[in-house]
Amino acid sequence: MASTAIKAQSGFEYLSTYTWALLIITIVLGLFYFFTVLPNTIVPNYCSFQASVSCKDFMAGTANGSTTIAFVIGNLQQYPIYQPRVLVDLKNTNYTSNTCTYGYIPTGGSFICTVTLPKKESLAVGQRLQANVYLLAGYCGTSAAYVSGGNCTNATVEYYPAILDTVVQKFKSDNISVSIMASKPVVADNGTHDGLSASVSVYGTRIRGANVYFTINGTGAKLGYPSAITVSNGYATDYAYSKVPGTFNVTASYSDVNASTSIRFSKVQNYIVVPTFISKTGSVGGLVGDMIQIDGKEYNESGLFSTLFEWVNGSTQNYSAVQLIPSNITGLDFAFQNITSCGVAYDAASGNFATCSNTTIRAYYKARYLPVGNLYISDVLNNGELFPFTSDGEIMKLNTSTNVIQVAAGSVATMLFFNNSIGYASLNNANISVIVGTHSSNVTLPGEDPLGEGFIDNYKYAYSPTITQFGGYGLIVTDMSTGAITQLSTSGLPYFPVINVNNQMAVGPRGKYVYIAGTQGPQATSSAEIAILSTSTNTIVQDMGLSGSSSPVLLMSPNMSNLYAFTAPDYLSVINTTYNKIVDKYVIGNLSSSFGPIGATAEPNNRYIYLVGSGSNRVNILDLQSDSIVASAPGGPDPTGIIISPNGAFLYLPNQKANEVVMISALNYTVLNTYTDVGTGPTNGAFQ
Repeated sequence: MASTAIKAQSGFEYLSTYTWALLIITIVLGLFYFFTVLPNTIVPNYCSFQASVSCKDFMAGTANGSTTIAFVIGNLQQYPIYQPRVLVDLKNTNYTSNTCTYGYIPTGGSFICTVTLPKKESLAVGQRLQANVYLLAGYCGTSAAYVSGGNCTNATVEYYPAILDTVVQKFKSDNISVSIMASKPVVADNGTHDGLSASVSVYGTRIRGANVYFTINGTGAKLGYPSAITVSNGYATDYAYSKVPGTFNVTASYSDVNASTSIRFSKVQNYIVVPTFISKTGSVGGLVGDMIQIDGKEYNESGLFSTLFEWVNGSTQNYSAVQLIPSNITGLDFAFQNITSCGVAYDAASGNFATCSNTTIRAYYKARYLPVGNLYISDVLNNGELFPFTSDGEIMKLNTSTNVIQVAAGSVATMLFFNNSIGYASLNNANISVIVGTHSSNVTLPGEDPLGEGFIDNYKYAYSPTITQFGGYGLIVTDMSTGAITQLSTSGLPYFPVINVNNQMAVGPRGKYVYIAGTQGPQATSSAEIAILSTSTNTIVQDMGLSGSSSPVLLMSPNMSNLYAFTAPDYLSVINTTYNKIVDKYVIGNLSSSFGPIGATAEPNNRYIYLVGSGSNRVNILDLQSDSIVASAPGGPDPTGIIISPNGAFLYLPNQKANEVVMISALNYTVLNTYTDVGTGPTNGAFQ
């Protein structure tokens, strides 16, 4: 038992003794690494004179097998120094500079001295170089000749010691070079400053602390400063300006090395940048935000129109365009196409454009249209009955962004109107019902079915023609806020054909008049007619006969100054809504169809009107500037209505017989889509 304890104690003493020994060895190795190995692994970069002069920059490098050490030395003394040379003491061997730029260095000036080692003693790239350095130069302050006449010939040579510690790099070249560039090659001759940048490179590396001297030739052009010093980025800066036109050369010099660049000063000319928007609908929709940046300054559409740029012939300007500009119209924005100047188009969204004599620069943006919003479609199934006009249809909701179709309301005869977010529809039991949004609930109307619509006074009142009995008709006024109903006298009302429920009524300016379309006389000899109802008395105040035999399709102009009335086979009447007079009549070929027009809508800028006719399979495009049909587009087997998207780019045509809705482009009149899951007998619709 005692023997075991002795062995344990011996083991413990053994471990204790050698653990301390290992710890001491580790500390010694760490100190050795810290003071000997580590300093050689840390990249040094140090050059310092004791006083009177400064080591502004330095480098050591190898090129063509030889190591060269270069110093940029600045004179900090009160007087100049004369004929400098550098001595490098490397491992007790002295090497003297083979060249020093400048033999006379004024106070604040700088110079370069280089020392090249023999090839057999050159250092490898990455090798550490530690040396003592001595500058030998005559100090002009000790020369009586300098004090009296500025001659440093007999100046006393003084020694300036320094320490160098660096790593040898690979030089990119084996010379000293100077470069210069101007910010713009063409500048206005009105005193505009053209920035100059010059650099001095030693063996391919830009140096700091070098005094660069600038000169400019000719009369009239001037420089900001005669000299400048290269800073930490290696550049010395200046500027040139002139009050006279002409081409001038600017030279940057360092020692006997120089470089030149030319600047043309030209007369200022006026330019304007005009934003041009390519839009088939003619509406830019209230652009939002800045559009383009020119020479670092942001401009929007109105700012460009009001800004007159002063540039010179042949100059170049920097630009950066916003690639996509939103608008206030849903589904409409504008994409950057190019910027043009002097007949050249620049397609990149950023870059430089060149100017010429008094040109107009245009920034082109093209409209980009996207289908957005919900289209509510009236789906009417008549079951073959003419009177009473009963139906078993639905209101279908088409999300035009996702193309998803669903039922929004059932048992509907025809769509009425959207008042912002509230949608009204008429039911087959002669009720007006809210199908979208919140408002007063169903309103029961006299008669069998409401067939049309007309809203006035900020959509407070609805005017609805109804079928009362076979061949009968009526007109109902509904207060949409209270649900109160007034049935008007039928005296003076035209006959309302049940096949025409689109564009049957129109409301004039300030809701003063309601225009009611229909026919007068027996069906075999009927003629087109518009009854004008005064909303103040709820009576018909005027009957207006029109050319043609079909019930007119009515379309109010956006500014409400004109009412367009279309009748079969190809008549257009223009009615002035101020005086309720026909001011123009046109016979327009291929207006709709021999069966008469059935629907019309206008694009946002009201230049083009789109028409469809009963029994026709086309959409006709009427140009109001030329009063002629300028194009037609496929509309499906038998379009029974036409709806335009809020951004004016897409047309939707319900086809009752084909049970489909055709979507066509209002930009190139091509069919984009055909929706078949829209129920039975779609007739009309409205966008939410």
